Amino acid sequence: MQQWLSEQNLSPPHISFYTDSINDLPMCLFANEVFTVNADEKLKSEAEMRGWNQLNWNLTL
Repeated sequence: MQQWLSEQNLSPPHISFYTDSINDLPMCLFANEVFTVNADEKLKSEAEMRGWNQLNWNLTL
């Protein structure tokens, strides 16, 4: 990500990242602020350990 940002001449002062999967952990660790949304169990555990924001969007159709 850092390489891509450099290639684009970007240096954002703050990066927020939303995810629902532990597969996104590398990006979570890169971001300044993380929001998990309906996270899988592994990500919930990681979010609790790291103090990340946890959102649960229960949608009823």
